[in-house]
Amino acid sequence: MNASLPPLHPRLRTLLEHCGIRDAQAAIPAPTWRQLVEATSRQFDVYDEERRSLDQSLETLYREVARLGANLEHNTAVRLTAERNLLRTVVHSIADGVFVLDRDGCERLSNSAAETMLGWPVGELRGKPLLERILAAGTHAPDYARLLEAGQPWRDDDAHFLRRDGSQSAVSYTLNPIAGEQGPTGAVLVFRDVSRQREIARRLSHRASHDPLTGLVNRAEFEERLARLIEGPLPATARDAEHVLLYLDLDRFKTVNDICGHAAGDALLRQVARLLGQQLRTSDTLARLGGDEFAVLLENCPAEQGTRIADKLLAAIRSFRFDWLGKHFEIGVSIGVVPLRGEWPEIGAAIAAADRACYRAKNSGRDRWCLLDPQTVDERDLAQERPNWAQRLREALSLGQLGLYAQTVRALDGTEPDSFELFLRLLDPHDGEVPPGAFLAAAERLDLATTLDRWVIDTALAHIAGLPDDGSRFSVNLSAASLRSGNMAAFIAERLHHYAVSGTRLCIEITATDALCHWDRASDLFNALRELGCRCALDDVGNGLPALGQLEAMALDYLKIDGDLVRGMLVSRTDAAMVEAVTRIGHALGLRLVAETVETEAALEHIRRLGVDYAQGWAISTLQRWA
Repeated sequence: MNASLPPLHPRLRTLLEHCGIRDAQAAIPAPTWRQLVEATSRQFDVYDEERRSLDQSLETLYREVARLGANLEHNTAVRLTAERNLLRTVVHSIADGVFVLDRDGCERLSNSAAETMLGWPVGELRGKPLLERILAAGTHAPDYARLLEAGQPWRDDDAHFLRRDGSQSAVSYTLNPIAGEQGPTGAVLVFRDVSRQREIARRLSHRASHDPLTGLVNRAEFEERLARLIEGPLPATARDAEHVLLYLDLDRFKTVNDICGHAAGDALLRQVARLLGQQLRTSDTLARLGGDEFAVLLENCPAEQGTRIADKLLAAIRSFRFDWLGKHFEIGVSIGVVPLRGEWPEIGAAIAAADRACYRAKNSGRDRWCLLDPQTVDERDLAQERPNWAQRLREALSLGQLGLYAQTVRALDGTEPDSFELFLRLLDPHDGEVPPGAFLAAAERLDLATTLDRWVIDTALAHIAGLPDDGSRFSVNLSAASLRSGNMAAFIAERLHHYAVSGTRLCIEITATDALCHWDRASDLFNALRELGCRCALDDVGNGLPALGQLEAMALDYLKIDGDLVRGMLVSRTDAAMVEAVTRIGHALGLRLVAETVETEAALEHIRRLGVDYAQGWAISTLQRWA
């Protein structure tokens, strides 16, 4: 080899050897060799430099990727922790109970509300089948596996969950499957304790079918039970059954009311209700029809046994003494007995027959029973009996045996003059003042309710026309029949014009129950009355409460809180809560609130604290003859 020639670049030598040329220098002339070596060496030097630069860049890139990966892992962990903490905070902030279940229905997670409501310590149910541990007997259990497979939610608003101590909670709950990439991964169970709501609903339902003063079945429920027994067509097995209807009217009750007041009368009615109930069979139905009138339905009872039960009731009342603030009273009872066999055309006929039998007992000296069998009684005898309600009411209208009584409605802030609610009374020459509860149901059945309403409005406006306009308003109640008639607004407009009375002096009241049943007609009536300048009130709010949207859409000025709720609010948490709720709803809608049946100073102070605007009742004034 020529030592003066430049050496081969290591990469070139390797390349030549790879091509099978091991002694390239000997085979290539020196000048060519030199050119080859110099050219390739420069290229390989550039290549080597670029390779070193690339290696350095790659090393820098690897280090940066490693750093970014570490940061990403750290940031992801931080974010996951933050999301997990947020989720935990949200879940534990929910007032409803929450359980998260796995595919097998075992608990994975629960919130503090679930643990508190059911009394299970944290983690005690973890990993255990949940539904079989918390569903009470009688609560339908969903097919959990099928629910997950279908991916459909489950809801039960009438369930009961078991608490750890074995007691039960009324709940409404939902189960919603959790979707995953490979199918459902479990479900979320959300539940709410509805014990209080169900108790309120139960009480309201009970109130709708029971007399709030005595706790007995009311007239509407009694008539419904009576109708199931006697109104046709009856099944063959029921046609030969015998029942007995008793109609009871207390004697000398008005004396107690007049001497000692309504509080004493109420106490007397409650005691009499308990006493009568103690004499009856468990299968019998005892009802208060209104005022001092009661009725008993004796099912599967022959007439002879019915008269023995009537004797038993008479004996119990004879031995009863009523004491009130040092005064002692003896009362009596007259009882009408009517056997019920087979079908009747209507329940009104049966009740009217029992009423006539009761009147016979009164005319025969009171404190006795009288049996009237419509299938055997002589119609000529019935003609001599007490007139039926149709005749009595028509005679009252024609002979002027109706009167209006007024009760003060007082603004509690003292900024307005007193207003008055007007009440109708039948002035019976034999029985004295008969309250509307005794005859309004009959008036409805006989299509006389609208006639009575028109008499009240006409009489009221005639009397108002003679009074100075000092800002007082006079409230009149309309019946459901007048609401259905569709022409009451026109009648009121004509009477206002006839007597030259401003509509601002008149307030028309409709019960919440009637308004709910005839909402469109009630809305139309109130809108028409507002055009006349009249004020409009929804009465007895609490027994029936329209939806907020309905209340807001109706042209109302006042909500009158049901008197039974006001009477019970100091002793019943449910009644107190209802009074407060109605007050808040009314004020939220910009309406004025009136509390009825405010009988004590304690009740007056309580509604004043709640922010009720007006009060009426014995704590304000008694009923006074007005027209």
